[in-house]
Amino acid sequence: MNLINKISIFILVVTSTLTLVSVENAYSRKKRLKEGDKFPTVRLKSISKIPLDRKRLRGSVVVYDFSASWTHGSSDALKFYNTLLKKYKNRKLQIVAINTDQELKDAKRHIRKANPIYPVVYDNDHKFVKQIDPIGFPIVYIVNRKGRVIEVIRDYCENEFDVLERKILKAFKK
Repeated sequence: MNLINKISIFILVVTSTLTLVSVENAYSRKKRLKEGDKFPTVRLKSISKIPLDRKRLRGSVVVYDFSASWTHGSSDALKFYNTLLKKYKNRKLQIVAINTDQELKDAKRHIRKANPIYPVVYDNDHKFVKQIDPIGFPIVYIVNRKGRVIEVIRDYCENEFDVLERKILKAFKK
């Protein structure tokens, strides 16, 4: 095989690889939920004392928190959401926590500490998570009254709860 043939094959392989990577990246970008997208309907069972009532979510600002017992700051966030709901009880604010622990006992132990006054649903097989395709955990999606994602907050921690609260308040204006 001469040099020109080797270079041609090399270029063909590189071009094919780059095309495949571009297609995969385009698929991921298209699939991953982002600001402006409609948030999909949650059809998961609540494992907290509060059942998931999808009718109450309509027309409300909704905070969807994806976390697990092992994610940093998630226990504090679960408690913080109780505070937010009490503080803004006269506004249409809803919280839905999506727990992604593999073991139900871990998920229940995790939420028991926070005693949430909002639904915590369980997605151990990640069927719902796959619809969202988040970058990582923990991650929060703030959804406006029209059901559109207006904010995605990744890797929050307890010293950022004031920022999270401001972004939720901003959602009431949109």
